Amino acid sequence: MKTLVLDVFYEHGEPFDRARAAAVLFDGNGCELANYQTDIDAVAPYQSGKFYLRELPCLLAVLAQVNQGFDQIAIDGFVYLDDEGSEGLGAHLHRSLNGRYPVIGIAKKPFRDMGETYRVYRGQSRKPLYVTAVGTDLAEAKQWVRGLSGKGRIPEMLARADRLSRQVGACP
Repeated sequence: MKTLVLDVFYEHGEPFDRARAAAVLFDGNGCELANYQTDIDAVAPYQSGKFYLRELPCLLAVLAQVNQGFDQIAIDGFVYLDDEGSEGLGAHLHRSLNGRYPVIGIAKKPFRDMGETYRVYRGQSRKPLYVTAVGTDLAEAKQWVRGLSGKGRIPEMLARADRLSRQVGACP
């Protein structure tokens, strides 16, 4: 199964913030097949409770560059914010893509009072990741995250997308 991992990094500036969105395509063995980056010169301001308004356009911009097939998307963030189904970035992304791809959210910190249901422990880490998903079973998504390559808590594919996104201004 091919997975496209997406991440965005913001650089603060005047009059607008800039961002770099990165997409990294991995095969089922965790080997990188391709990567894509795009710089966004003016991003929407952060709005509490509406983070997707800032990040979704950045993700869609880098997705427009992807020219290889993939089966699912993983993001550094949340699909759902709670048990009631409050939508996070991943749910908005899933809808923007007309439900074509399952989206798995992998977050490093809980959103408010996320419970045990979403926790995934990797390696020897005592600190969990928080996994949410749409278009796929949550239990399967959690098992997939547990099995990803990489030492410790953060899967290597997530770390790779993060490193690429932090190169703001490096796009030709």
